[in-house]
Amino acid sequence: FLLLSKTYWSQGQRNEAVQAAESGLKYSAAYAPLHMLLGDFSLAQGDRSIAITHYQHAIVADPNLSEAKTNLRQLETP
Repeated sequence: FLLLSKTYWSQGQRNEAVQAAESGLKYSAAYAPLHMLLGDFSLAQGDRSIAITHYQHAIVADPNLSEAKTNLRQLETP
């Protein structure tokens, strides 16, 4: 699901990319890389609140995921 989502995104198929990533979470809700990716997608589409939620889920799933921590910190800083 991760690779499929990235492929769709790189081809400009934004909705398909998000749907593929969300489908992957149905199989593994705590898979940090998919939450990270959905956070990135949400941020790119201007949805900060959804991005924050996905970055938070990524950190819960993998507390050592520094990129998610950095992105979350930047979004929460006024």
